[in-house]
Amino acid sequence: KFAASADAVDAQAGGSIWQDGSHTDRLVYFRRLRSADAAAARRLLEAGLHELGARERGDFVAALAIGATSADEALLDGLMKDRSREVRRSAADLLATLPGSPHAKRLQAWLAPLVTAKRGLLGKSWDCEAPQGVDPAWAASAIESKRPQHEALGERAWWLFQFVRQAPLRWWTDHTGMNPAQLLAWAGKTDWTDALHRGWLERVSAAEPDWIEAMLA
Repeated sequence: KFAASADAVDAQAGGSIWQDGSHTDRLVYFRRLRSADAAAARRLLEAGLHELGARERGDFVAALAIGATSADEALLDGLMKDRSREVRRSAADLLATLPGSPHAKRLQAWLAPLVTAKRGLLGKSWDCEAPQGVDPAWAASAIESKRPQHEALGERAWWLFQFVRQAPLRWWTDHTGMNPAQLLAWAGKTDWTDALHRGWLERVSAAEPDWIEAMLA
């Protein structure tokens, strides 16, 4: 049914799909509209957000990644206050990819002091630290200060992991000058291997084959 729904979308009028289609049909239609006319898709979602359940909102917010630009910032900023944790996280993940967004700048300002260069006899190397304490401003950026009871990471590693899973992977290559394979090897020698590797794994997408190949290797 899922596969058939994707093919059926083109044979129907978009308006009727959005009004009467299943969640799967509407999502396929929205993705195609987003690819063809990002602004029209954004307006459509803005008008219908109040009618969507939490899971549906999460799916549509994730689909905003298609052609995301600074024009989406206002919508995503509003979604950072959504009732659903997953919606807030999806909005934060997208805002982090928009370099000019206040959220992206805050995230980089928190992360950069934790990943620092040092010079020694063998040249430049990099250190990684985890936050020492909670910043009250984290809450507005979908960073949870309280570690879940089931979480295997320690408290400080949990905070670092949340920064890492939001930050775009290109931030790491730009900031350190290392390629994905070098970064993965470097992370394995730090005190925060699990937080770094797990955060990168959650962040990687099909648009980053160099990272995928390095992770598989």
